[in-house]
Amino acid sequence: MKERDLYCDGLKFIMICLVVFGHITHPDYNEFVATKFIYAFHMPVFVFLSGYFSSAVADMGKFIKMLAKLLCVYVVTQIVLNLISFAIGDELTLTRMLCLTPRFTLWYVFSLVIWRIMLRLVVSKLNLWLTFAGSVGLALLAGFVPIDLTFAFQRVFAFMPFFLLGYIFREYKLMSRLETISELPFIAIFVIGLFAAIYLPIYMPELHYAIVSDILVRAMQTLLGFALCLSVVRMSRCGYVKCFAKYGRHTLWIYIGHTIMITIQNPVLQYWGITMNPMLAVLLSTTYVLSMVALA
Repeated sequence: MKERDLYCDGLKFIMICLVVFGHITHPDYNEFVATKFIYAFHMPVFVFLSGYFSSAVADMGKFIKMLAKLLCVYVVTQIVLNLISFAIGDELTLTRMLCLTPRFTLWYVFSLVIWRIMLRLVVSKLNLWLTFAGSVGLALLAGFVPIDLTFAFQRVFAFMPFFLLGYIFREYKLMSRLETISELPFIAIFVIGLFAAIYLPIYMPELHYAIVSDILVRAMQTLLGFALCLSVVRMSRCGYVKCFAKYGRHTLWIYIGHTIMITIQNPVLQYWGITMNPMLAVLLSTTYVLSMVALA
């Protein structure tokens, strides 16, 4: 078994904290500048790390067990979210009841199953860099297919390049090469990238293109995602990030737990007439993360 990278484990925990904060502000993403900044890089980095920690050479028994665990988590959580939605009077579609359309944040778990199957059956048999280039092309072309939330179609393809890039970094040991480059240019790229994110729609590729020129927007968002992702990964290669490593192994449960909590939270806040604000978002996200860490 390959030794885990403590820096990446620590970074996963930091990213899941940002994921929770970003989802807390749902559906008012554009009301908070901080949320727009976070969405420019948090899922690209999180998916990159998922690819980094994935393997295409695990024996079939372990592979089947891993897929079964992910599918079980997905189906059970989808059923729980369906029941909550039914209880509060939200729409229940057939595809959601059949678990074909992931609810809320569950697109990531569904996509992770697809990406790991693809990694095992296809990618491991091809040239990795050519496969990565092809995945970027598919990420852009997928927007022309009129399938949106069903099978998490748009997000599966839009984020696939980040998953493959993470896997390539692990296979070719590129992390050690990245560390040889000074942090300064990456800090500059990160700051400039955040300002660039202000002028782009929030990075949430869940719908197909409304007009042909939308492919240019996704191309710019993807390019910006790569720049910010690599900048964050490089800046994370410092001692303090390793302090969070032991919590980084519990990100799946934090992801699932906060999904359920937020699904309950939103109608409660609406009932009491409470409007989301940055301080409340920080308080709730901190509470949810610490609760799930304590239970993990």
